[in-house]
Amino acid sequence: MFGAFKKKDWKAQVGPSGNTVTVKAGENLLKSALGAGLNWPHDCRVGSCGTCRCTLKQGKVKELSDFAYVLDQEQLQSGMILACQAALRSDIVVEVELLDGSKDAASVTSHEGTIHRITPLTHDIVELVIKVADDFPRTALAGQYGEVDAGDISKPRSYSFAKTPENEEEGEVTFFVRRVPGGEFTEWLFSEDRVGKAVVLSGPYGSFWLRPGESRIVCMAGGSGMAPIKSLLESAHNADTDREVLFLFGARTQKDLYCLDVMKKRTDKWEGNYAFF
Repeated sequence: MFGAFKKKDWKAQVGPSGNTVTVKAGENLLKSALGAGLNWPHDCRVGSCGTCRCTLKQGKVKELSDFAYVLDQEQLQSGMILACQAALRSDIVVEVELLDGSKDAASVTSHEGTIHRITPLTHDIVELVIKVADDFPRTALAGQYGEVDAGDISKPRSYSFAKTPENEEEGEVTFFVRRVPGGEFTEWLFSEDRVGKAVVLSGPYGSFWLRPGESRIVCMAGGSGMAPIKSLLESAHNADTDREVLFLFGARTQKDLYCLDVMKKRTDKWEGNYAFF
């Protein structure tokens, strides 16, 4: 009689940095790398953007979804894989250019918390504030995002931070959430008062933040997409940047607009030329 097949952990040697990551059974390469504190480039984490791509030099992986969805034939033939969709089948050697160490974000961690406050911003967007039981990484970068697991929902949901971490009240994390008709999480969130509901907050995730430079900052957003741009500009203001800014915020109707006063007030406080439309 055959015994049950037991999954095992594997090792990923990451070049050219020289790091070694233990990829636990049931995890993908990207998740383990972020948990180990590697600043691996990534955005969506679901195999759609291609940001986490790396080159497999040795070993075997299993595709959790088809790499060919975002990688072309030449990339596939060169051994390129998607870290977020790669489950290890052996020890491996991969190559990837990790993000600039001078802008290291915090390692991805999970924190228990509760829904602390829900404030309507428009007819279908709310400001969701989560209070965490311990200190959520204050070294997260403005523009990154977190993942909210409400327990009652089949999968966690990802939302961008709506405030730069240094502007948050102690223990609070703020998101802008738009109701999506038929969306499991937002239908749950909007259906009744969820203040006090226990959640798990994970993060920070993403490779979106303001890089050093002197060029004009051009931002475009709509709906709840205001969140990462607002956070990024708050952080830049705190750092006394004098770069020119052009921020275009779009909406279907007047009732879909919000945060206008907050963003326009920044015009008077910005060190350089700041335009918000």
